[in-house]
Amino acid sequence: MKVSDSGMPEEAYWESLFDIPLILDRLGITAALGDVAEVGCGYGTFTIPVAARIRGQLTTCDIEPAMVERTRKRAAAAGLHNVRVIQADAEEGGFGTEESSQDGCLLFNILHGAEPLPLLAAAARVLRPGGRAFVIHWRGDIETPRGPERA
Repeated sequence: MKVSDSGMPEEAYWESLFDIPLILDRLGITAALGDVAEVGCGYGTFTIPVAARIRGQLTTCDIEPAMVERTRKRAAAAGLHNVRVIQADAEEGGFGTEESSQDGCLLFNILHGAEPLPLLAAAARVLRPGGRAFVIHWRGDIETPRGPERA
């Protein structure tokens, strides 16, 4: 599932758009979380800081080989041994995790495809009972430098 507007801007610019510690704090992403799945790792913008906070493994996937390689390199450079990065289409092949096996699932800036419900259903399948889906997405009421076209 390659969603519309999937092209990524330059890495430093992309990362300047987010206050990552604030976002993770507000979502409650802490060491209380064990295993976490992520859809669409991109540059590893959220992958690396989330993996540094949780006590379990973060399994992340992206459909783009360049994004997979970049995230792998960043995880290695950060000395994180709890990151597993795979190239996969989460909607068609899952997240590379067992069903009902994850404490959390990250869906960050990914739900703007034509059919977000299959992706949400795939996320629900990997969550343990009591697991949490963590979702952030572009606001539609203001201009943003990247994101889905405004209706």
